[in-house]
Amino acid sequence: MTLHIFARIGVGRNKREFYLKRMKREVRERWINTDVLIIDEISMINAKTFDLLHEIASKVRLENEELFGGMQVFACGDLLQLKPIEGDYIFKSKVWKKYMSSSMILTKCYRQKEDPLFFNALNEIRLGEVSEAAVQYLMRRHFTSDNLIDNSYLRLFFLRGNVFKYNELKMADLRGKAIYFKAKDNILDKSITLTSFQIPPDVTVKLGAVVMLLKNINVEEGLCNGAVGKN
Repeated sequence: MTLHIFARIGVGRNKREFYLKRMKREVRERWINTDVLIIDEISMINAKTFDLLHEIASKVRLENEELFGGMQVFACGDLLQLKPIEGDYIFKSKVWKKYMSSSMILTKCYRQKEDPLFFNALNEIRLGEVSEAAVQYLMRRHFTSDNLIDNSYLRLFFLRGNVFKYNELKMADLRGKAIYFKAKDNILDKSITLTSFQIPPDVTVKLGAVVMLLKNINVEEGLCNGAVGKN
């Protein structure tokens, strides 16, 4: 889960007392029972939020003045990549400066190890010093029309509505009978709407349609978030 969901702080713009007063029992128990907290994509957490989380944890965990009330914290990520949406970088946090003294730099690449040219281009972009060779390499994969791109490639869109529209167009191109599935959910909490979920209330599938998992089911067998297959 995301760090904000773990702590139930929403966008995290309020003071510690605001969240302590409204904290539900399951959230309080989560803070108390967590011994090790691993935060991925740490660059996206701003300094103010990190300090706020420390203040909440210290209060919930019996006024403990250690980092996050005595919790062991692993912060993972690349500070040269995604920056916070707002606020200062996390390393400007008072808590970060005081407690986060031990660091480890990973230097071996696994994801792009079979394509060193692509790896080098990505690393140059990461450092903000892109060579002409890297530009030319990446431009080889630049297409002016969607029709020129292999159908097996994933398409990324900024808006969810555009994703649904594109999927509907590709589904219409497939031959065969469409099968419809409608969710049978009983939502008890009136504050929750269908738009809160990642998947639509009804789904249409056809033989040969491309599908993607949106959550981990069995990581060992490759059934994880982002895995792609065909019906």
